[in-house]
Amino acid sequence: MTQKVGMAQKVSMAQKVLVLAFAAFTLASGLVAVEQVAPAIPRAIAAEEGNDARPGPAVAKVGAWMLGDKLSLSAIMYFRGGDKSVLPEAQEIAGKLGLKAPQFPAEGRKQGDPGLIKVVEYFGKGAGADVAKELRSAYSDEHGSLYELAVQMIMLWDFYRFDPTMTDPLAKSVRSKAILIALPDQVWRPTLDLVAKRATYEQVKAAVMKADDDALAYLREKARAAGR
Repeated sequence: MTQKVGMAQKVSMAQKVLVLAFAAFTLASGLVAVEQVAPAIPRAIAAEEGNDARPGPAVAKVGAWMLGDKLSLSAIMYFRGGDKSVLPEAQEIAGKLGLKAPQFPAEGRKQGDPGLIKVVEYFGKGAGADVAKELRSAYSDEHGSLYELAVQMIMLWDFYRFDPTMTDPLAKSVRSKAILIALPDQVWRPTLDLVAKRATYEQVKAAVMKADDDALAYLREKARAAGR
């Protein structure tokens, strides 16, 4: 026991999060399937049907957020249970943004693995991270940050069910990115307040879904005001 504690003290924050993920997974029961909330994520992107041209910067911000939504949900579903049903929606959005269609590695979920490590790796150094680079290259840093922020918000509620302490680094990143791109406080702050107070999982999940709706409404309004 003493040896395990000593090892845990030496690992980095990222490693600690993953260690906690596995420890919490062995104790978790009756978890809500991500498929139950996937339909709540808006599906339409504000671009003309059949228009092959890339959308303007303001509309592309809507698409960047939606791509983060869809790809993060799809990654969780794939690395946890091999389900790719949401991936085509993410690929369609990527195509409308003029990006390469994101793919998943051939190896999916391992027996007894909740998929958290795979999800972190996918968005940290895999194809999920490449999407952010493409968005920054094709559009701007803000587009890449919006995508990453949407991804981290979905990961936040998913990781919270295993152990709330795992979401603290994510919450800090969400706060930093939201402030950096001037996303209104009322969109993201209520969720982080609930995380800090260690609210119930259902409360955090509901707050994330509302934040997602509010972020899309805000970005769509800005796109309409910009006229593109």
